[in-house]
Amino acid sequence: MLNISRSAYYAYQAGESHRLAEEKEKLRLAMIDSFAEHRRRYGSRRLLTELQEKGHEVGRHQLRRLMKQAGLQAIQPRSFIPRTTDSRHNGPFSPNLLLGMDFPIVPGRVLVGDITYVPLAGSNWAYLAAWMDLYSRKIKGWSLADNMEEELVHSALRKAIGSNQLSQGSIIHSDRGGQYIGKQFRQTLADYKFAQSMSRPDDPYDNAFMPGCRCGILLVTT
Repeated sequence: MLNISRSAYYAYQAGESHRLAEEKEKLRLAMIDSFAEHRRRYGSRRLLTELQEKGHEVGRHQLRRLMKQAGLQAIQPRSFIPRTTDSRHNGPFSPNLLLGMDFPIVPGRVLVGDITYVPLAGSNWAYLAAWMDLYSRKIKGWSLADNMEEELVHSALRKAIGSNQLSQGSIIHSDRGGQYIGKQFRQTLADYKFAQSMSRPDDPYDNAFMPGCRCGILLVTT
């Protein structure tokens, strides 16, 4: 008459259905707290892992159902990747001196450089510039800052010069970013009689030795 199963009636008599409702409510509140704590950016997959680590017994389908009932829908912001190369300037550009050149057989002959970005808490970014010796694959100079101005690459170059392996005629190779045509940067190249080399336009393979995504990895491993 009441459309209640025999097992549900016995569970009620034993007090089990009451405990089940309590656990479900605790789970619901924990889900809402975690969702708010992560600023609505956690979907069911990540919430599931977090709730299970906190001791809640819940499955993916159950959690998705509870989220739907509570009106919780994770937001998916568009990914933002900062540009580390801006070659939209009038130069003057330097030629690519690595084209047709044999691979260096001694350290200090060629330095290749690039910039990469490092995500920080609070949706901010830091920028890492590094110069790598093409022969040894060791990072000879690096600099970290909250901007990508000329001083970022210039400071890293000065540290590389301090390694005492560079000499007159050493090639300093980079992409065509505006940081590498700065007055102070090029004055340092002239003072030490280094030869500046740049990638050709729209050809990322010209600086494939030192892509920005590898820059931070090399810094950690050398």
